[in-house]
Amino acid sequence: MRRRSGNEITMGFGLIFAGPAFDTVISLGSTVTITRIRGLVEQMFSIATVLSVAFLWLALVLIRRERRPPPEAELAAFFRLSLDLHCIAGFDGYFKRLNEAWEKTLGFSKEELLARPYLEFVHPQDREPTMAEARKLSSRRNTVLFENRYLCRDGSYRWLLWNATPVAGQEQIYAAARDMTEWKRAEEALQRAHDELERRVAERTAELAALNQALRGEMKERAQAEEVLRASEARYRDLFENATDIVYTHA
Repeated sequence: MRRRSGNEITMGFGLIFAGPAFDTVISLGSTVTITRIRGLVEQMFSIATVLSVAFLWLALVLIRRERRPPPEAELAAFFRLSLDLHCIAGFDGYFKRLNEAWEKTLGFSKEELLARPYLEFVHPQDREPTMAEARKLSSRRNTVLFENRYLCRDGSYRWLLWNATPVAGQEQIYAAARDMTEWKRAEEALQRAHDELERRVAERTAELAALNQALRGEMKERAQAEEVLRASEARYRDLFENATDIVYTHA
């Protein structure tokens, strides 16, 4: 809600967090599943990041209502103190402003990041989705929980999770990103464990199926042998019962 008094605007807004509870299910049997990993990543998009986006939204409201940029001192403090990666980017594909978290996360200086189109730092496999997201922002639609990989100075890549909102009148994008590389690694490790468990269950199932087949074969052979024995006993019994001569047996 908001109310206006003179030249001041007072705003209040509530943040509601909802989402699936994180659960991991591993079951032994015909199937082994791990579910809702994505829910974990989304839930771990912390309160700090949500508040960052709320601040950006507040700045946009001030721009639209007062037709002036947010106070420079407040914006500078926000950029300096935040642990998340914050930026202002232009519709032209260049960063316009970055906070110190970018240097700490990627290893490039802010000057290096500002001098080149940001797409050059994006992983080649993520460039097309990133361009599609940029086009969406240019058409005044927000970005929520978008993932891509950014190049580090040492040649590695870091996974970033983005929230962004456009300012069409200024052709700028206000964005907040969170480094989720460690969560991605944990997710990959969990997936590898899941795949290994699936492989072992499949191997054990195959072994049990083979043993079961062998047991069925042995039981069939035994049944056949017993049938032959019963038939043989029946023939000898008939021989003794129908014999006209005396038959002697020796122990």
